Amino acid sequence: MSRGLSINPYDIGQQVDEYRRKKLESGGTIEDVDIQSFLENHLKIIDTGGNRVDLILNRAQEKLHLDCCDQLETRGLVRTVVGKIRQTGASTYVEGRFFAMVYLFNFITALVAAHIWKSTAWIFGMSKFYYRNLPKDMQAARPLMWPEPTKEMLEFKHGSKLIAQTAGTADFGHGMTIQLAHLPEAARYPNPIDFMTGLGNAQHFVPGTERIIESTGDGEDELFYPTFKAAQDGENEYRALFLGLKEFAFYSIPPECIGKPKEQWRPDEIQYQADYEVPDSIMDFVIWKKRSADC
Repeated sequence: MSRGLSINPYDIGQQVDEYRRKKLESGGTIEDVDIQSFLENHLKIIDTGGNRVDLILNRAQEKLHLDCCDQLETRGLVRTVVGKIRQTGASTYVEGRFFAMVYLFNFITALVAAHIWKSTAWIFGMSKFYYRNLPKDMQAARPLMWPEPTKEMLEFKHGSKLIAQTAGTADFGHGMTIQLAHLPEAARYPNPIDFMTGLGNAQHFVPGTERIIESTGDGEDELFYPTFKAAQDGENEYRALFLGLKEFAFYSIPPECIGKPKEQWRPDEIQYQADYEVPDSIMDFVIWKKRSADC
């Protein structure tokens, strides 16, 4: 697989102006909307303790949000590939972001496509949960085409919709035009080359479009690894974003496991800490997880 997707040549200034004009005609512009405020004031999630709470961005989500804002301002579009540890909330943020844009604007199509249907359905379920937990007046202002979202689509009467597919879908992209694409667990796509070819036909490299690829690592796969490396080297249209353990560890560890003396650490663990400058608290967590029965 090539290390990056080709970029169509075009006049970015003219494309941005045209995009803003169309948004204005359809009821607003992206610049008029504070996406973070919309998420935090209107959307609900279920937290790790099983409680329904407001979607307040954590530090990792804020970093991803600021990256999207910067790209929109400087490029007029978003192309981001996110390498991450688990439980950063990246998928929650992207689904919330795309839900907000589909809710607010006319004729926007957003896609979520994970590697298997079970994962896609779980992530797409976030968007359905967002809508069901909106205040009644907000639901009335933006009604759905049907009383309830379907299995694979949440479609509004104002012409915007979120659709759910899997990366293994045959002949993906035919007859579709997509503005927003969320590609979680991309390192595990079963047939990434064909899928990305189909997506390229359905989503063009023009202002107003957003594509966010995100995944935990899975070795040197055909899609995520080369795309992330090429983005780091400035060889494709993506911006690489890393949400790593040292900076964004949202972890919990039993009190009795905290502060284990380093005499109990193995030589390779001590060397790892020295090589990567990992704080003692995170090393405690990593070592505990590595040696625990649930790892």
